[in-house]
Amino acid sequence: MGILDNLKDQLAASRLEEERYYQAALAEIENGERRPGLWAKALANSSGDEAAAKSEYLKLLVQRLKDEAHIEKRTRERQRRELQIKEEQRRRNEKARQERKAAEKQAVLQRTQSPPEDDNSTFILLLWIGGIIGFIFLIVYFGSANGDPAAPQTQPESTSVTSSPIPTPTNERDSDHEPDDYDEMVTYLESRYPELNPNHRHFSAATTSTAVDIRDEYLEMGYTDVDALLLAVHDIFGDLLTEEEPIDSAHHRSEPERTPETQATPNPYPNCEFKAVMTDQDYRNCGIEPPSFD
Repeated sequence: MGILDNLKDQLAASRLEEERYYQAALAEIENGERRPGLWAKALANSSGDEAAAKSEYLKLLVQRLKDEAHIEKRTRERQRRELQIKEEQRRRNEKARQERKAAEKQAVLQRTQSPPEDDNSTFILLLWIGGIIGFIFLIVYFGSANGDPAAPQTQPESTSVTSSPIPTPTNERDSDHEPDDYDEMVTYLESRYPELNPNHRHFSAATTSTAVDIRDEYLEMGYTDVDALLLAVHDIFGDLLTEEEPIDSAHHRSEPERTPETQATPNPYPNCEFKAVMTDQDYRNCGIEPPSFD
């Protein structure tokens, strides 16, 4: 079969199809149906001649039926392509899901057949980290339990300061208990007397202020900072120095000869006793105005 035969076949099929369109158009006209847009166009093309407009309307209607058939055909083809694309996408997704499922199954099978080396490594690492944390905790705990001066000291509320567990210094001053440096001395006194420790719950601002005033008086007499502080605290608490303990001459600036005017006056508060919990009367016995907590 040659090219001419194919062309003849296509022309024959086109003529038969066009005949069907005319038949459909004629059936629509005989049924009394009229499309207003096409009829108006037919009248315009026929210059208003109604008889000629009928013939023109038939041609326009046939062309309209062809256009509708073409659009419907293209719509079906587009819908068919969209369905094909969706089906291909679904197949790809299903294939990927099957491959992922097979890979997971293979991984599970390998884990069951091989020793859990990774799990053991993780357990050993966690155990090692836990041991380091426990060691640090023990160091911090025992360091604070061994009397860190920075840690606040707690005492029973019913026990007075004079019964402090810290031993009273002897006549031969122990450098471990009474350091020569002023800052170290302050730290030592704060650890021994909670009333002087701002971080302790029994801290007393009034007692600290009194100690500072007495220290300044000793400084004016020519004592060094450390000795003046020791004497001031002893005047308040009465258990830091013994009566016969001398002041180390290394801390004395050049102690002046005491005249009757410069001699220390007797303690005007013989009933003064500083306790862990001070009442208003205890403060007044020591010549201190009770603190206000307003």
